Amino acid sequence: MDQKAAVQAFARFGLAAKGVVYMLIGLLALAAARGSARAGDSHEAMTSLSDMPFGKTLVGIIGIGLLAYALWRLYSGIANPDDEKPGKRFVYVFTGLINLAVALEAIRYAFLSGNVETGNKAPHWTAELMSKPFVVWLVAAAGLIVAGYGVSHLVRAFRSKLDKFLRLGELSGNTRTWVRRLARVGIAARGIVFGVAGGFLVKAALEHDPSEARDLGASLQAMRGPFGGWLLGGIALGLFLYGFYNLVRARYRVIQA
Repeated sequence: MDQKAAVQAFARFGLAAKGVVYMLIGLLALAAARGSARAGDSHEAMTSLSDMPFGKTLVGIIGIGLLAYALWRLYSGIANPDDEKPGKRFVYVFTGLINLAVALEAIRYAFLSGNVETGNKAPHWTAELMSKPFVVWLVAAAGLIVAGYGVSHLVRAFRSKLDKFLRLGELSGNTRTWVRRLARVGIAARGIVFGVAGGFLVKAALEHDPSEARDLGASLQAMRGPFGGWLLGGIALGLFLYGFYNLVRARYRVIQA
């Protein structure tokens, strides 16, 4: 297998794994909106999957897929095959490192030993950071960056040409229209979640209260209060559609190498 084929295989496998994870997160959030479960992030999604027959094997496969995705994002940020600007390359590298950590935890859980850590972990590391002099402002800056990342998703959902890197011309006109619509809803939902998580992080810094910090799962859980779960239900559907969008990307994205 040559370099281009290897990069394409890694990217498509990784995008498919990311899509499955977000579909699981969406289903968990939908159950939380109905009051029958707790919303969670990728860790909770994999934990719920592990309870199924051959669950650990499935978690391991997804972990390997997320590892492939992480390596592809790191490659994209460093080698820059898509000729992106420095800011976009930084995002690629950062998301690659985040997914690398999640992937290694899933692989360790599936094939070695131990448990996947669940629950809201944001207050713990926020407290660790805020215990250092002047770092509280870095926590606030991190919150603004996370919130800004969410806002960029909202802008992308309503203004970007989603088929810049997608071969959507292979689809029929009506199918292509619906894929774009559903993808925009999914991207917007993910943006809202990141915006809420960033806002909680800024609040934790301004109030010097680490307990106010929320990770993705806890941010989703916080949305259950307003409007009796309807808001969380809508976001849950959106996250499921974001997973669907990544499956579309796994099939139709143009992968440069």
